Amino acid sequence: MKQRVPDAAAGERLDRYLASLPEVGSRTAAERLLTGRQVLVDGESRAKSHRLTGGEEVEFDPPERAAPELAR
Repeated sequence: MKQRVPDAAAGERLDRYLASLPEVGSRTAAERLLTGRQVLVDGESRAKSHRLTGGEEVEFDPPERAAPELAR
């Protein structure tokens, strides 16, 4: 999935930005993507503490979500 970082996200850390996306959903999931070097910012892998400037292209494969268990 490719997504343009909105200008309003300028100055935000990459991990926090990813966690705010519905496709990622949590800081833990964002951390897993970043640790696995599965996130590219303008075509390059970046640290979780990377500060966004707005306008970058972020590319990643959304994590798979576990199916909720049905009550028995």
